[in-house]
Amino acid sequence: MPGGAEDERPEPVKPMTLFLPFSLALVCFFHRALFRILFPRIHGFDVHSHRFFIECTRLLKGRFYLPINTTRYARPVPDFAYPKFYHAMATVFPRRSFHLLDRFMGPVLDGLFTLVLYWTLLRVSGDTRTALWMTLIFIFTPAFSALISLGPRMSSFTPRGFSEIVCNLYWLAYLGYLEVPHVGWIGLAALCGAMTIWSSKFSLQALVFITFALCIFTLSVLPLFFLGVSFVLALLIARKMVWLSLRQQVDHLKWYCIQNMKGLMTISDRNAIRPICAALRAKDLRKLVNLLLVHNSYFIAVVRFPLALIGLYLVIHRMYTGVSGIPLGASEGLILAGFAIFLLSSLKWFLFIGEAERYLNHILIALLLYTADFVLPYAGWLCAWGAIYGLFDLCFAGYLQRKDQKLARSDRIMEVLQQQNGICNVLEVPFGISGGSRLLTETPHNWVYPVLWSDEDREVFNQFMARYPMIDLERLDEIIPAYSVHIVVVDCSKIEEDTRVAYETASNLVELSKIDHIIIYRTTEPMPPDETPL
Repeated sequence: MPGGAEDERPEPVKPMTLFLPFSLALVCFFHRALFRILFPRIHGFDVHSHRFFIECTRLLKGRFYLPINTTRYARPVPDFAYPKFYHAMATVFPRRSFHLLDRFMGPVLDGLFTLVLYWTLLRVSGDTRTALWMTLIFIFTPAFSALISLGPRMSSFTPRGFSEIVCNLYWLAYLGYLEVPHVGWIGLAALCGAMTIWSSKFSLQALVFITFALCIFTLSVLPLFFLGVSFVLALLIARKMVWLSLRQQVDHLKWYCIQNMKGLMTISDRNAIRPICAALRAKDLRKLVNLLLVHNSYFIAVVRFPLALIGLYLVIHRMYTGVSGIPLGASEGLILAGFAIFLLSSLKWFLFIGEAERYLNHILIALLLYTADFVLPYAGWLCAWGAIYGLFDLCFAGYLQRKDQKLARSDRIMEVLQQQNGICNVLEVPFGISGGSRLLTETPHNWVYPVLWSDEDREVFNQFMARYPMIDLERLDEIIPAYSVHIVVVDCSKIEEDTRVAYETASNLVELSKIDHIIIYRTTEPMPPDETPL
């Protein structure tokens, strides 16, 4: 009947309405997971650390808000407040499923995030074509799927991708509140902000730094209010851990800053031109790709995140032509804030605050919403570039893995360590050559790794360091008794590469095994009581 109740009933959801976003989610999942489908055993360098933190969280019965206390790093690590919310999510699953979580948890979360992006873009633009293309741009943007990078986001279990997702949802809630002021947006922002704080120290840095920069560009204190509400919720639930985490992160950044200024960290040469010129002269393609796609923030931003550059261009162009002005709008302010932190953290003096390009990942939602109208005619080209880069990235990463025998050597080192009786303190030269935290999850032994120690213990150990991650081998005789080292694993090739001097076999150590250029020694240190490791 015309005008009757039947005419007011909402139309049923059409199958095609659901088919498109879920198809995009599947495309995203397989795009992210392809490398681990082809190379199931290849993962990021820090996956074993995360696996160890999962086990620590299991001991805490999933209570991510409690700090870790362990002696597995050869020194007591009291009240280590690592953000463990993402690890607590993994404790829901049985231990034997970790290899599946390692391979596919990141792609699944990105697939779910794709659904949110599509729905958001559809509601904002009212246009299926815009929502489709901008979602595809996210899927194929190399910044969110690159394998050749410092700390891959997708190829292994890591909180990096999850924290970027919840941080972008936080900014989505902030932008939503500006459009429709409702307490629900504040609640969503508080929840997403709290999850960011609980999940990743780097994303917490991004959230705080971008918030302060946004306040400057928009001449508003509202971003501080949203950040404050997030901290209140985080503190209500995580209590002591949040304060400890903040304090320890500040202490870590201070230490990192000092070491970086001394040129002792691996990131100290980031963005340097001289190594690139040397690689070009030597025609060393592998080294050149590594320098450009892992250690040069500017090149990475250009080739991996062209959408970010388009966003920056639009903001500057609209300011120059008078379309925009100070104070800036929220999306414009977010884009400029993200780039301000990117440029700051690319400078030699501020390299210690992390990889600059990662800060841009945390403003994705603003970039997608702000650039949609301008980018739409060129969306196919952006997706094509992303697909071409992704194919190169996949092929080159696969080539490197086939050429690299690191995993096979790590397996053989683990076999030797597993055969050693008792609980040994293991020192690696340089740190991480046997898989680092892998010996914490696959052997009962302890890892001599000072980065997580107390300030006092770490300061004492620093006198034995050469350039991180290398210790001063001339002082090995002092290190062994000082830290009750029972096993020393030495990578002779890394020593020769770092010192330009051929490694001489230590006379006061007993060789247990030699694996290619890696030698495993036993020391004369007395064994401790056979206790269950914590």
